[in-house]
Amino acid sequence: MYSLLALLGTLAMYLLVSRRYLWLSIVNALLLYTHYSSIFLILAQTVYVILYARRDLKLFTIHYLLLTIYYIPWLPQFARQLGSGLNIDNYLPGWRQVLSISPVKAFPVIFFKLVAGRISFISKYLYGLYITFVFAVTFTALAVTRIKKHLLFIWVFVPIFSLLFTSLILPQNQPFRVIFVLPGLIILFASACFRYPKLFLTLILYIFLVGDIAYFTRPRLQREQWRQAIGFLSGQPGITLVKFSDKFAPFYWYSPDYRVIPAVSVYPARKAAVTDSLSAQSLPSQIFLLQYLTELTDPDLLVDSVIKELGYRQTRIYNFEGVGFIYQYKRI
Repeated sequence: MYSLLALLGTLAMYLLVSRRYLWLSIVNALLLYTHYSSIFLILAQTVYVILYARRDLKLFTIHYLLLTIYYIPWLPQFARQLGSGLNIDNYLPGWRQVLSISPVKAFPVIFFKLVAGRISFISKYLYGLYITFVFAVTFTALAVTRIKKHLLFIWVFVPIFSLLFTSLILPQNQPFRVIFVLPGLIILFASACFRYPKLFLTLILYIFLVGDIAYFTRPRLQREQWRQAIGFLSGQPGITLVKFSDKFAPFYWYSPDYRVIPAVSVYPARKAAVTDSLSAQSLPSQIFLLQYLTELTDPDLLVDSVIKELGYRQTRIYNFEGVGFIYQYKRI
């Protein structure tokens, strides 16, 4: 999905500068259907037209009308999603902290991860030095670029600052939500390379090389191991419990017929509800308990407590990157 966002975002900005507003309305609609955060890129387009292409305001307004017509079928679903986001603290306390970080921290984090990737170092001192280096290279490149500077700056900065402002209300300031600004950043880097080829090619290739090495040598930085975890559970006798009101989406994707018992019906978990839920099940002699989302849905470990009260003993712990611990229990 995020690769598609970057592709459509690049195409949309090309159509904008080409003044092909009919096609722009179609591509922007595809962007919104792909991810609602695309509204920040459309806002950037609006800022560009108002500041640097006022002669096209009428055509751009028509583009907005067409875009609205294209998006009408999805508006009811969008309203439900928006309502869920606004009320997330009521039905899942703590989830905002998982989805979002403070806007003050978010700006440098977004820029660093867009340029250097999702990497980290064990040494905080080394990590701090590397972050400083990446920022120095990035903002020097921004300063020396000359190719479509106004367009590129609006493309990159308006969506990011819009995201940060919106995150005060909705928890959504993770870097991948504005992945469509990455092509603009790359063009800025390319422009800097044209002016000072040896210097910027060396620095940028170094950043990319460090990012690739850090990513491919550290499994924890890579994709969540849901496929491996579900494959493991599917091959084991017994059933799986999750601390949620339904089995997690990856189960539907990788093993839709695999039996999973939701152990938590309300958040945070209540012991009486957990006891009633598990007591009503005919549990086998061996069960597996996913600790995924425990801090949010079962912070007091009530599910673990009820399992032990039902006569089970924890025998082993498995760990899958991005999924977390899976506890194996056997009936005593």
